[in-house]
Amino acid sequence: MKISFFHKSGKAQKFQNKISFFGRVGKDPRTDWVLICLCAFFLAVTLILLGLRKYYAPLNTVPAVSVETGKVPGLVDPVLLDKILRIYEKKAVDSQTIIRAYNGPSDPSIGSK
Repeated sequence: MKISFFHKSGKAQKFQNKISFFGRVGKDPRTDWVLICLCAFFLAVTLILLGLRKYYAPLNTVPAVSVETGKVPGLVDPVLLDKILRIYEKKAVDSQTIIRAYNGPSDPSIGSK
């Protein structure tokens, strides 16, 4: 006697009623949540990997050092550096002027007798 665990009609019916994953989207809440979680996971992993790649990118590049002068060419622009230093010197002078300036009330009627 042969024992069969699957009836022919039941096996065929089992595959006919099966709906694809994307066919259940919008109809089954569990499928929707699985799709949302998978998308969020892959998006998070992608953003983390891109961030790590951008973070470690400058570490992989080493500027070439000139053998004759021992300096790195093009690392600092002297004209731009002088401009920035002049701006900060002006800020320091302005700051010292403010510190040394009169600190009394701004309304003359308050301070006069």
